[in-house]
Amino acid sequence: QGLKKLENHVFEKDNEIKENLDNIYEKLPGQITTNDFPVLTGYKIDGKDVYVIRAKFDAPSSADNLTVNKELSMSISNIIITSITGIMYAKNGKNYISIPDPGSVGANNSVRLSINEATNGKANLSIIFGQPRSEYTVEASVYFIYR
Repeated sequence: QGLKKLENHVFEKDNEIKENLDNIYEKLPGQITTNDFPVLTGYKIDGKDVYVIRAKFDAPSSADNLTVNKELSMSISNIIITSITGIMYAKNGKNYISIPDPGSVGANNSVRLSINEATNGKANLSIIFGQPRSEYTVEASVYFIYR
């Protein structure tokens, strides 16, 4: 239904986009955003489709605030999280570290992913760093099914 509404809203008869996609997504029901569009993974859990949302951002550069939060587009009460995975990679593209890093769990340089409820009821991805990592970019994937 959401895709059909998007198609009807976006495309004219000649299949040209009528307006900026950011504006279109804000108008649509279903909590769709351009920053973290839920994508089908192609497999099921308990007969339900599994979706993934990916978030990308820079790691913190200062010890003043080692927690990074990203609000996701779906209401946490409507989903069941099945997995959270992540990777940190150096901006020069030469060093890659999985999150959590099994070699540093419990150490000062560990990184932890979690999902909690934002004040507006949406899912909030929270990443806690043990130390500043300004030279790294983080990508996290949140896998979920709808209740």
